[in-house]
Amino acid sequence: MPGEDLSACRHWRKSLPLADGIIGLYPALNAVVGLNPAAAAIWDALIDTADRERAARAYADAVPARREQAADDVALCIDLWQRQGLTAQPSRSDRADTAPNGVTGRETWALSRTVRLAGRPVGICVEDRQLAAAIADLTVDFPVTNATPDVRLQAVGPEGGWRICLDGAFHRPAQDMVEARGIIVAEIIRLMSDTAWTAVLHASVLTRNGLTLLLTGRSGSGKSTLSAELVSRGWQLVAEDCGAFDNDMKATPMPFAFSFKSGAWSLLQPAFPGLASARTHRIGLRDVRYHSLPAQARATAPVRPDVILDIRFRPDLPPQDHATRRLSPIETMQLFFNDESYIDFAADTGDSFLSFATTTPAFALHYGSSGAAHAAVTDCLRHLPAE
Repeated sequence: MPGEDLSACRHWRKSLPLADGIIGLYPALNAVVGLNPAAAAIWDALIDTADRERAARAYADAVPARREQAADDVALCIDLWQRQGLTAQPSRSDRADTAPNGVTGRETWALSRTVRLAGRPVGICVEDRQLAAAIADLTVDFPVTNATPDVRLQAVGPEGGWRICLDGAFHRPAQDMVEARGIIVAEIIRLMSDTAWTAVLHASVLTRNGLTLLLTGRSGSGKSTLSAELVSRGWQLVAEDCGAFDNDMKATPMPFAFSFKSGAWSLLQPAFPGLASARTHRIGLRDVRYHSLPAQARATAPVRPDVILDIRFRPDLPPQDHATRRLSPIETMQLFFNDESYIDFAADTGDSFLSFATTTPAFALHYGSSGAAHAAVTDCLRHLPAE
């Protein structure tokens, strides 16, 4: 089409075969596309040519049986991928041309704490009292130090707008306290490694006796409650709600406090007595309490999950009931393609995440109570191949 710009296709990655399909990647958008063999040939041709007509010729050579329909096939694919935003150029920056002010020096910090992250001192300063209280409770188990910070992570606002700053310079804006809290957590996780994480997944990770679970699910699915149940039964916590993974897809222990929503307080209080007196924080539309963990309940070394469980608490199920279903590799990958997880496909040239997602046994797990969930976890572990 006249004036058509397909140059963004050169930022795609060549199609990859999986156990039960083919996928295409657009790393700059963290996008993954399911492809059939014909679409995979067109995808690869567009990467090489970034041109409709030349791609049709390359596709016709690769799939001779579709030579007469090549132009129509390419047109259909381009139209679909354009509507999906896959021909959009990578964004250079989401910052405005003129960045807001950073730290002015007039702030009075409600929280000023220096903690050790990956062996280096990081100062955390928060101006707003409500946000400061939440961050203080969330990071209560992080090792505190009197050393001079190498990095200062600062949250300014809400007066003048929420702003997250690094060493006094504006870094990122936030629309509200919830987003500000999320950015602070994300920056702490980023600073927990000297190199970029291969993936940061919306998931909890627990380990016991050489076996490691990854629990994923939508917000409100019961991850924190089930994680707490497992900890009370002897499992060690690696990460709660957000797991950071290295090049080998090993999750690094993150000492964030447990985050419990109001609906789980009475259920978990017998195992976590301090929950009754913990401060209540209003996070968005939810009331949350944070709870510290003893050292023996925390893992100390990175671990690679042996099984993935996509969990969902079902109040309509009888308390004793649970149901499990084995997930395909494609279904497993789709668990992590959302706004709450991030896979660095551009840096993951060895396809560590894809190998992890397509080879790790994964199950959908629905349950009517935490006791039934524990029985289901035990049942899933029985399906793991013997070493």
